[in-house]
Amino acid sequence: MLTAGYYLSFVTSVLLAFGQTDDREQLLAVARTALKIPSSGDLSRFLVELAPRYLGRDDTALRGAYFKAVANIPSSGDLARVLVNAVPFAAKSPAIAQAVIAAAGTVPASGDRANVLVALAGSGAVRGAALRDAYLKAASEIASSTDMRRALVALTGN
Repeated sequence: MLTAGYYLSFVTSVLLAFGQTDDREQLLAVARTALKIPSSGDLSRFLVELAPRYLGRDDTALRGAYFKAVANIPSSGDLARVLVNAVPFAAKSPAIAQAVIAAAGTVPASGDRANVLVALAGSGAVRGAALRDAYLKAASEIASSTDMRRALVALTGN
């Protein structure tokens, strides 16, 4: 008899296999199916492993599908891990940087949210007034004053 955990891991593995493609339509279909992965850990694993497929090219639909799946991660730690993994792509794309900042604003734990913002600032991705303003808003909403300060200092240092 298969356990629910085994089944979820199997489904995630199948989606990961189908996601190893450059076919845009297949990637969009895989992302839609990934929205049904109920496990935060499995969904974050999927997004981390396939980030280059979705974020490695300047494709609005792929980026949108990726961040729609990101929004389904309830775990603060898993969400932060996925967003930190997206930072190298954000350093090359203001649209991805904006999406990372927007998603960082939904990270529940202060420390996890600060970690995402610090990584983003450290990458040099926060360029221009609009990104800087969005970053400052996300940082100012961090509940912990220590974590907020850490995020703000990271931006001023870059």
